[in-house]
Amino acid sequence: MTILLILSSCSVKKYLNENQYLLRKTKVANAESALQYELSELMKQKVRKKLIGIDLPLTGLYLHLDRKKNNWYNRTLKNLTGVHPLFLDSTLTYESAAQMFDYLVNKGYFRPRVEYRVYFRKFKASTYYYIYAGKRMKIDQVNYYIPDRKIDSLVSLHRSQSFIRSGDFYDSENLTAERERIAKVLNDYGYFKFSKYFIYYEVDTSSIREEKVNINLFINNPGDTSAHKLYIFNRINFNPNYNIFDTLNKDTLKIKDYYFLGKDYYVRPEIILSRLEFRPGDAFNMSKVKESIINYNDLEIYKFIDIDFFEKKDIYSDTSLLDCLIKLTPMEKQSYSLEVEANTTEETKNITAEHYRYFGVSGSLNYRNRNLFRRAVLWNVRFGGAVDIQANVFEGKQSSNNYQFELSTSFSFPEAYFFAKTYTDRIFTTSRTFLSLSQYFERNIDYERSSLNFSYSYSYKSPDFQHFLTPIEIGRIKTEILNPRLITLLDSTEDELLKNAYETHLINTFRYGLVYKGQDPKYSAIWRIKVNLIETAGNLPRMLFVLAEGNKSASDTTVYEIFKVPFYQYLKSDVDASYSQKLTDWSSIAGHIFAGVGVPFGNSEILPFEKRYFIGGANSIRAWPLRGIGPGEYKNPSGIPFLRTGEIKLEANIEYRFDLVGMLKAAVFLDAGNIWTLRQEDSRPGGAFHLNQFYRQLAAGTGLGLRYDFSYFILRTDFGIPLHDPSKDAGSRWVIRDFKFRDIQFNLGIGYPF
Repeated sequence: MTILLILSSCSVKKYLNENQYLLRKTKVANAESALQYELSELMKQKVRKKLIGIDLPLTGLYLHLDRKKNNWYNRTLKNLTGVHPLFLDSTLTYESAAQMFDYLVNKGYFRPRVEYRVYFRKFKASTYYYIYAGKRMKIDQVNYYIPDRKIDSLVSLHRSQSFIRSGDFYDSENLTAERERIAKVLNDYGYFKFSKYFIYYEVDTSSIREEKVNINLFINNPGDTSAHKLYIFNRINFNPNYNIFDTLNKDTLKIKDYYFLGKDYYVRPEIILSRLEFRPGDAFNMSKVKESIINYNDLEIYKFIDIDFFEKKDIYSDTSLLDCLIKLTPMEKQSYSLEVEANTTEETKNITAEHYRYFGVSGSLNYRNRNLFRRAVLWNVRFGGAVDIQANVFEGKQSSNNYQFELSTSFSFPEAYFFAKTYTDRIFTTSRTFLSLSQYFERNIDYERSSLNFSYSYSYKSPDFQHFLTPIEIGRIKTEILNPRLITLLDSTEDELLKNAYETHLINTFRYGLVYKGQDPKYSAIWRIKVNLIETAGNLPRMLFVLAEGNKSASDTTVYEIFKVPFYQYLKSDVDASYSQKLTDWSSIAGHIFAGVGVPFGNSEILPFEKRYFIGGANSIRAWPLRGIGPGEYKNPSGIPFLRTGEIKLEANIEYRFDLVGMLKAAVFLDAGNIWTLRQEDSRPGGAFHLNQFYRQLAAGTGLGLRYDFSYFILRTDFGIPLHDPSKDAGSRWVIRDFKFRDIQFNLGIGYPF
């Protein structure tokens, strides 16, 4: 290593000019922790993290290639080094210090001192910025000087939302935010031409010795007028088939109080009017204008949406009329797509534990109509299929009887329909109703399965949440066993889970959930919370059967069937939350939690297989394969992954993400969680959930991941290492103590795990 460093130092130095130094370190010193990161971000020259031991050799290689011919080969090699030498620039150092000084003043440190020093060692330089911030000023009084009485009343009415308050620390960012807030309030109360530039401040520092300042806020009137002008919406025009070659010399049709230009409208006028948030006679409201644009964009049928305003004659000296033209440019009405892909996968059968490799081809033909019935109804039709050649890895046998076919159609309506009625309540203005019907058929070496599914659902947006409601979803799954070994296994087993998974059954579901997304730009944080608040099935048919037979008690264990087909009855709820925050330009941290429970009752003793929880794999606990752990401390001596499902799931993940070289990124992660059954089962001992011991049954794993960022997608590889294995005997569950290289679990995925 010493020889490598000496050689690398010589190779770097010979490429440097006289008085040219590699900047190897930059640091902010003396600053309190709250300011350390903020001031570091202001440095115009920041040294990236170093790859210990190879950073200087890579720098030497870069400098060597930089002197070569500027061709594709040399440019590619330079990019692969992942380094870009940073040379000391005294001008940028001075500008960095000046920017730090300004930042401190803007944050209320009115008497700061910023000094910098550059230390040299051979051909390397280090820059230190020494910060002496002093005391931070607080706001004593906020005084308003607004000559326009109407403006003054509106500002006073909304003063509780102010960003500048007595007792707060002085911060120029809050003054800027307050200007923008006041301008937004006035824009929403009819003041079309009001802007933040009418607002300015004076900061009174006469009490600076007391570590206090006074803020004087002024709102000027425009020009030599005595008041700002209020604007009222007058004539609202639509050009629903707009293109850039349009002229305004078109026939005009009046519908209610609105005017439509041209004829043969792409969308029926009533659909367009239902998405408009403002009316003639309303005071101008910028928020409602923006909401209208969002509403039209949500229809998913327009390429461009624009609104122009035209000032008309004055009604009074302080009031004027405002015409507007809403220009809507439609997308192509119909589109087709063909998708074809070849694939190869390896699978362990859920029941027989046999291993197979698949070589096959799949494809789909898709049709979309964006404007069915001229009502902005989206109609999709999809026909897909796949054919596989199935090869037994150990016996070398091949067969070609593995295939799937799917035919589906769906409709998306731009309103909230509930059976025959269309709701026009304000909370439903951004609703969509979905109807879908699909038929799926699959045949493989084990079974032949077909499913028919119908669903009716809708979604709508409230100010903070996206809501999803599915009043009706009906699915019928029919299975015929083909593999004699599987038939024998199912005939001999007493495990209800195995039997029910291959029985023909019905599921009629009601579901309600919501999604909340948020972000905090100040801390570069993003979060998403998805709550499946309630999912239940089988209640209505069960109730009808019970009523028809004379109001039997709820404890009745009779299993009812519809046309000789049993149906499932259960209640399920879960929450899925994720969070990510940027730490530096090259690193971030992300976390994820999941908790869910499903309870069968009435017509069912277990949850249907497709509704049960499982754990492990590339997007879960990465130290185990998919369905590789659980439930509880169950050991699964048969090795059949099918048995590793449950009615309860808890999972938590956290990972630290950072850049490596070029497009290569990395992550260090920690995963924990497990699944459980609600009751003790003889076929899966140790799988039941108990409040006083579940925490001892959590599986835990760690590992390192690599991410290849290709801009349009991320290829992810994770190497998971088991830490705590609940399937082991008590006292030997911390398997990390006996770690072997073969214990590493390899995962491959697309995109981030959460």
